[in-house]
Amino acid sequence: MEKVAILIITLNRSKFLIRQLEYYNKIKSNHPIYIGDSSNNYHKNRTLNKIKLLKNNLNIKYFYLPGFSDREAHFFLAKKCKEKYCAYSGDDDFLIPNALTQSANFLSNNDEFRTAQGHSLVFEINDGLVYGKDLNFSQYWRETQFDNISIQKRLTSFSKKYWTVVFSVRRTKEFIEDLKNFKNIPDRSFGELIQNFTAIANGKTKSLDCLYLIRQVHQSTYKLPSKFDWIESSDWYPSYKIFISSISKIITKNENITRTKAKI
Repeated sequence: MEKVAILIITLNRSKFLIRQLEYYNKIKSNHPIYIGDSSNNYHKNRTLNKIKLLKNNLNIKYFYLPGFSDREAHFFLAKKCKEKYCAYSGDDDFLIPNALTQSANFLSNNDEFRTAQGHSLVFEINDGLVYGKDLNFSQYWRETQFDNISIQKRLTSFSKKYWTVVFSVRRTKEFIEDLKNFKNIPDRSFGELIQNFTAIANGKTKSLDCLYLIRQVHQSTYKLPSKFDWIESSDWYPSYKIFISSISKIITKNENITRTKAKI
């Protein structure tokens, strides 16, 4: 059975992270967990105390990364990962262990696919932030399979039906390749976009018929900014240039077109 490293970055949200670790402990997950923690001492110590209590039940690898941005911490964990397969998770998300295994097994038998994942739900707690009994659930992902041979067609379809590929299972070696430009991009939103578009540009993605991910929406959930506020940011244009250069380079390398045409 293939094991999938779960890569979690966190910043001053120990309650969310502890809830997540309790979840993996309760369902007896055997997938390794890598934590990149950039929190202050209070949240760091809370997390470390919980890890001590769970160390005999869960395979947890903890790294304290003070001062790291989310992109730097993300890349650091990917480089530390020893498993053949990995999947990113926020500290408030829940990946389904059986679905991780199914996704890794699929990739092991289908080299032309870069990523794999199942279905996803999103929930909101009406009577609390981390814990509560009054929950609303809805569908999160809709169409997540892009298996056209043409990179341009995959990217065009993906741009119209965007979703967060970063949560998918992928081969760790390929994940690190996909993050090459991610760690240095100055704008956080372009950081999300470049890793998702890079994954789609580099290979097909498979949607499996299983529940894979449960995400929570709450007041501190990161959302892409409005387009006007985003463009006014000083980091927007340099990040845009990195994004266009990176994606067009992949297209040019794999399809018989010029770099200029690839940028259009």
